[in-house]
Amino acid sequence: MRVRILISLMVLLLVPVFAAAQTQFHDQMRIDLPFGFVAGEQRMPAGTYIVTEREGNGIVLRSLDGKANLQFIAIPKNVDRRTAALAEPVAKMVFRRYGTHAYFLTELSLEGAHTWALQASPMEGEYQRAGVGVTRVVVAGK
Repeated sequence: MRVRILISLMVLLLVPVFAAAQTQFHDQMRIDLPFGFVAGEQRMPAGTYIVTEREGNGIVLRSLDGKANLQFIAIPKNVDRRTAALAEPVAKMVFRRYGTHAYFLTELSLEGAHTWALQASPMEGEYQRAGVGVTRVVVAGK
């Protein structure tokens, strides 16, 4: 009888630990960006980044070398009842490239999570008003 109670207690204590470990896997990605870009109104250099989801639609971008960090609030794209249960199958960042060198972060998705959109910044608005050609660039994360 004691053994059964002990096993039951161990299972009850370990289930939340395994659930938390699974959650951490889905709320973060590593991504290698071969180009500098603008997120919000901040310029970010090329490099390897860790992207982390925070509560309240908060997103944190942190470069591995520690030279660039940014926190911002993003707009969830798939929040209606039909798509709320749909999780993005891959981690990725989507950029709008103007001309050959101006990259603006427009959305990001974490594996197993929703997709978030970023509003166009005033800097990006200047490219749009100037009529510079735009290309969509998608970079997969890990």
